[in-house]
Amino acid sequence: GREKLQEEGIDLNLVTVDTRDGQKSLSAMIDSGELDDLDLVLGPVTQSSVNLMSDFTKERQINMINPLSSNGDILKENPFAFLYYPANESLAMRSAEYAKENFTRNKNVAVFYSGQADYERAELYRQLIEKDSFDVVIFERVPPDQSVDIQQLFVEEEEVEKDSLVIAEMIAEMDSLRDAEVEDWEIYSERDFVYDTLKILPDSIGHIFIASDYSSLTASALSGIAARPDTVELITSSRFLVAEQSVSFEQLDKLNAIFVGSNFMDYTSAEVEEFRERYVNTFLSSPVKEERLGDAYLAYDIIVTFGRLLHQHGKYFQLALREMETVEGELTDKLSYRLSNDNRYLPFLRVKGAEVVEVKKQ
Repeated sequence: GREKLQEEGIDLNLVTVDTRDGQKSLSAMIDSGELDDLDLVLGPVTQSSVNLMSDFTKERQINMINPLSSNGDILKENPFAFLYYPANESLAMRSAEYAKENFTRNKNVAVFYSGQADYERAELYRQLIEKDSFDVVIFERVPPDQSVDIQQLFVEEEEVEKDSLVIAEMIAEMDSLRDAEVEDWEIYSERDFVYDTLKILPDSIGHIFIASDYSSLTASALSGIAARPDTVELITSSRFLVAEQSVSFEQLDKLNAIFVGSNFMDYTSAEVEEFRERYVNTFLSSPVKEERLGDAYLAYDIIVTFGRLLHQHGKYFQLALREMETVEGELTDKLSYRLSNDNRYLPFLRVKGAEVVEVKKQ
């Protein structure tokens, strides 16, 4: 990223800080004053370090970008804190907006979240759509390592006794054969009096909202939907589209899942290809996509995008951002900080053919 900016005449002095360094803690670095002259902080990642750095940047009036989280808590008390991704609140509001307009055929809803970090997203979504006459009939926490539970929930079957009139007719039929002294009059077994049906009955759920950025939850829900005879819609975070996962674009096209959120990377773009070449030339290996911990793609995008903002608009670039509808990302599509310090560029995306397209452009 720094090399790319240098070619554009932007000289960025990058200072790397290891927040897990046992020799020198982040707290000690802050106390020593060695971080006082920073113009921008990217990170950190762990929540304890985020809280520590947020207090520091607020006091010193230094902008910081949290690169991975959708937790908007740090934005409430610190005007110098930014999220690279949309906050949980923004994702819930935007997703509910789509559901209210497009999922009205069946207003029964299932909501799944992975843990406390995205509970706020799930709970706000529930509140917003239930105000609009939807009914959240399933609201469950599913940890990422138990994500298969969602698929099983939607494909699990149970034995149900057939209608009493049908059973009576079957019994009467056997009685008449027995009365006629037919030797093999028991033409029905116990299994014939019951039938297998889905525990979650067909057409009992209209749509699923996955209130989590863990791709395993979305993949599990999609697998469950694909195996059912009815149509269940799905809406989830667009971060699923950049994760390494087993669901093909062909399957996503058929299932017509909707993805909400910014920071989508088109891995076929010229910008991504240029980055890969730079990475391979420097490290002699290809960059790896990471789902939750951040990766080289994300770091490059943030450094180049925000490096340009620093160059063009100075240390307090938020003054310019408030006047701009969107900002072009280097590897991602766009970012928007006009209304808030979380990224509120929130298009609705789906897979059409072999491409990710914005819904309104279909």
